[in-house]
Amino acid sequence: MIHLHKLLCGLNLLRIGGNILGSYYHSSNSYKKCSCKSSSSSNKKCSCDHSHKRSCPAYGTFWQTEFITVPFGDPFPFNHVGPLAGGVSLLNPTTIHFRQFGDYRVSFISSINTTLNPVFPHIPVITIFLNNNSLANSQGDFAIQMNTSSNNECLQLVGETIVTVPANSTLQLRNNSGFNRQSIVTCDNGINSVELTVTKLS
Repeated sequence: MIHLHKLLCGLNLLRIGGNILGSYYHSSNSYKKCSCKSSSSSNKKCSCDHSHKRSCPAYGTFWQTEFITVPFGDPFPFNHVGPLAGGVSLLNPTTIHFRQFGDYRVSFISSINTTLNPVFPHIPVITIFLNNNSLANSQGDFAIQMNTSSNNECLQLVGETIVTVPANSTLQLRNNSGFNRQSIVTCDNGINSVELTVTKLS
């Protein structure tokens, strides 16, 4: 009788200990929401919803096919839109809108026409404006320089950087040629006179 009583006590302790361990394991994993689906009587497929969420891809490409003249201080217009995703859109002909916060690669190419705009030295500057402000430390300022009329041709000005963009922001490319306040004239020979691509990195 004594041995049977000890055996029953031992079983009770094991049962209590198991409940405690089970409760501890459950509470330590309570941050996961898991669900299981039985594919057969002996095989279950389970998935957990963790608190970490992947951000959606976001990108867009915009370009201009017409001959344009952009006065000093004005933004560049676009008349074509390519693939768009993740809340990137053309708000109006000169303004890109971003719905998502994140780090974006911003790259552009603009043709520069010195034949129709023979101003020398020719120093066109294109600046990226985020929410109507230029980027700090000249991060978004790009330029080329032609000193004499021997550079009377169609050239390209290229810029690229990575910008941290708040949600619901706007972006423009502007003529920021402050050295001589010149206009920027693009080429018109069947090419994209101006092209802008934005891609979300994080």
